[in-house]
Amino acid sequence: MEGPAARLWRPIFAFGNSDGDKEMLEWTGAGDGLRFMGLVHHTDANREWAYDRKSDVGRLDKALDEANAKGWIVVDMKSDWNVIFPPDNPPRPWMKGDPPK
Repeated sequence: MEGPAARLWRPIFAFGNSDGDKEMLEWTGAGDGLRFMGLVHHTDANREWAYDRKSDVGRLDKALDEANAKGWIVVDMKSDWNVIFPPDNPPRPWMKGDPPK
């Protein structure tokens, strides 16, 4: 192998939250030895964002299927996290709407 790809190190740990991270997780998982691949599934619209297979905000569809098929860790925000934003550091106002311009 030559060129820039020859100098890439394959990670041993990758964590994502959307289909846009699927290739990074696949690249990590294709390596030899122990590897960690995980996804955060945004399921808590009351405390943060919720997006899934048919969301307009983000999309977690194909990567979720692959995670389930390949045994990647999937963390569900609504059921696995007691606190998303600590009380002394609430989310910024735009986190529940459009980002600032």
